[in-house]
Amino acid sequence: MTAPGREPAPGADGGPVGEDGTVPAADVGDGDDGDVRPPASIDPSDAARDAFAELVFSAVDDLRAALQEPYATQLGQVAFITEDEPPPEKRPPGGTLYGLFEGVPRNRWAADWATSPSTITIYRLPHEWVFRDPAARARAVASTVRHEVAHYFGTDEEGIRAIERESRTGPPR
Repeated sequence: MTAPGREPAPGADGGPVGEDGTVPAADVGDGDDGDVRPPASIDPSDAARDAFAELVFSAVDDLRAALQEPYATQLGQVAFITEDEPPPEKRPPGGTLYGLFEGVPRNRWAADWATSPSTITIYRLPHEWVFRDPAARARAVASTVRHEVAHYFGTDEEGIRAIERESRTGPPR
């Protein structure tokens, strides 16, 4: 039985919905009725991609909330993208690329416009390979987002490294 006003979704194969309104899982069909798996249309990597995207967008939301104006508003003008891994031509030799800012840094814009949209891409697989623990991965994603946003606002790699050192050790004395 389904909730009033709600029609049950069809089964994964277009078949019937159970009496309780649930969609039965697909049976792999090896002769053992206990061998039930999710429908073939559900790719486990889709769930991993969705979970990673949620980490990234949560980190962006947290950063936006922490930024002062006008920076918080300006962050809305960059597109955040998640991809599995960087294309070979963008991978640093002997290194790992967790994220990439592409576009014109805000401090290089003329009259508050840029010729092409800026994007920040955060790569899922390098984070998963290096940071197996979910809490460590979430911290690494947040760090990568901050790092790439710093590039968006015009900070070069040397400046980012100095900021990261200071955040760990405190300001120079």
